[in-house]
Amino acid sequence: MKQKQIAPTLPQVKEIKGYKAFQSLQERVTNMDRVTPLILQLHSEFMQDRHWKKLMGICKKQVDHNSPTFCLNDIIKLELFKFADDVNELVEGAQKEAKIEKKLDGFIKTWDDYNIDFLDHGETKKLGPLDEIMEEVDLQSMQLMAWNSSKDSQEFKEVIVKWQGILKKVDSVLTNWVKVQNNWARLEPIFLQSEDIRAQLPEETKRFEQVDLDWKALMADASDDPGVVATTNTEGRGEALTEMQTSIDKCEKALHEYLEQKKKIFPRFYFVSNQALLEILSNGNNPEKVNEFLGDCFDGMKQMTFVESDTQRPWKRACKMISKDKEVVDFKEIFTCTGQVESYLCDLERMMQETLKEIIIRAS
Repeated sequence: MKQKQIAPTLPQVKEIKGYKAFQSLQERVTNMDRVTPLILQLHSEFMQDRHWKKLMGICKKQVDHNSPTFCLNDIIKLELFKFADDVNELVEGAQKEAKIEKKLDGFIKTWDDYNIDFLDHGETKKLGPLDEIMEEVDLQSMQLMAWNSSKDSQEFKEVIVKWQGILKKVDSVLTNWVKVQNNWARLEPIFLQSEDIRAQLPEETKRFEQVDLDWKALMADASDDPGVVATTNTEGRGEALTEMQTSIDKCEKALHEYLEQKKKIFPRFYFVSNQALLEILSNGNNPEKVNEFLGDCFDGMKQMTFVESDTQRPWKRACKMISKDKEVVDFKEIFTCTGQVESYLCDLERMMQETLKEIIIRAS
């Protein structure tokens, strides 16, 4: 016959709570209750080996989470309930790191897809529009700066700093590259096509010819590998562009001094732009071409009328001057454009004055 089980009375329950065995069991249950959600967090897909190493550093105990024998008991031994806040922070940090890592991978992939457009320019190439690339450099540099200042990106510090250096190089090289290209294109017709300037500035002409050769070689090499990062971070490319710019600066300085000399001889050259003056000087042996710029040099006269009976072009003998109001005045005698352009323009100015003086005398 079965005995009836008698439920413990209230005094008996209170007595059990005082037992060490009960207290120990209750503590284990409480700890498991705190550990269970932590275990679920450690199961996160964002937990990498480096995070497990940090976890073991926090708990001051070692477990092999990659071992096939890894089990719940190994987790329990870590006594995670003692470090609940640290574990929560670790898992949260792992999730933030994963987001940054994904964005960083996409960032690097973006630059793999960026190429520089090289356009045909005579016998060489020239840079195409760079606005989109330079805008992207600015935006991405700001993003890298934000990541670098975040505590959640410390694991990627080395990569971030590396790419900050790469984009800084991209920005400086492209900026210098555009500057060199603009200056080279502006000086090319002056030093390579103007016989007058080549004769007057032989040393600078030789220097620019070397720049021209170096430029064409650089553009040919760069256009073979047009990737933005690759072509701007090629060893020695930034230095090569800097050397070209230094040589161009010397050529421009000599050219400026040359123009100043011409302006002192014929001061009206101060009224025209340097670009127009270079056009005049480079066509000094072609008075017909210089004739197009006379209106920039004189307030009253627009151009001369040449004697077209001459068989050899360009015409160099003029018989009339035409004002900007289309008034035609015959020179007092045939005027011949000979010698340096600044010299015969001085002679032309005197011819205008003498012609008008004679007309005034006749009219008085």
